[in-house]
Amino acid sequence: MVHHAHLRAALLRKYLTLGAIDHAQLVQLADGAFGNLPEAPQGGLVVPNDPATFVGSDVRVRMDDMPLAHIALSVESGSWLSEHAFPLMVMQQLLGTWDRTGGAGANQASKRVGNIVETLTYLVYRYINRGLYERDKLTFLLGVGLKILLTAGRLDASAVTLFLKGGAALDILSSRKKPFAWLADGAWLNALQLSSDSPAFKTLADDIQRNEEIGRASCRERV
Repeated sequence: MVHHAHLRAALLRKYLTLGAIDHAQLVQLADGAFGNLPEAPQGGLVVPNDPATFVGSDVRVRMDDMPLAHIALSVESGSWLSEHAFPLMVMQQLLGTWDRTGGAGANQASKRVGNIVETLTYLVYRYINRGLYERDKLTFLLGVGLKILLTAGRLDASAVTLFLKGGAALDILSSRKKPFAWLADGAWLNALQLSSDSPAFKTLADDIQRNEEIGRASCRERV
């Protein structure tokens, strides 16, 4: 059973959100704080628009008592607005990163793969969470949560497939004939698939056929 707390904990382990923000209030606060700032330089000053110049350098600190050589390589990158920003982030993870808290660093193959997976998941999550496919955001969050729980081994893949697809792969003409005309085709196919794949619901289709009044009343309540 997947609870809301599981999905929330899985997402908050890596990702933090700001929560609900009223756009009009945010604009009002920004206008009050920055609305009086001049739009052009004062006193004839000119703000240069030239891009920053990347200057290469080579710095070496020799310590003969150290068993390993530690090398840091830096290259010119793109800005956040560059079309190459996301590919460069992925390349950074492929090459490996290091900081003083990382012990042996991230240049081991297993750590690099883990960094790549987490980075790509984070980038895709943030990219969509910032507005892309706004209408399908909850569906996307559900997919991310299910994938995290599957990777952690807390969910069974066949159960997730049954939950997402149900009886969509079945054909109403070639499947077991539904017992009642009032029963929707989709509901009957879902019941057949559930009774086929889940031992706990093995007799579900037979139970529906034997208890028409209970089934009809249940459908009326849901409508």
